Amino acid sequence: KGILVFRDKAYPVEQKQPKSGRRKRIDLWWKPHGGGLLILIPYLMSQHKAWAGCDITCHTILGENQDEDTIRRKVEQMFHELR
Repeated sequence: KGILVFRDKAYPVEQKQPKSGRRKRIDLWWKPHGGGLLILIPYLMSQHKAWAGCDITCHTILGENQDEDTIRRKVEQMFHELR
């Protein structure tokens, strides 16, 4: 299961960055064992001119018995291979 949440009520296509000076950001909350298809969505969004140049941040959700360092290395390796 996946959920998309848009924080802004509307994102004007002609405006590349918010007026506040902060960069646009896509936050991805991802379970490593949930598959990699969800990772594709932020990338596809960033190809649209409304989201071009935005920062993409991946937050990983760990289970109780998962080692943070091991998961971090696996996720970093996976992102490196996707590039």
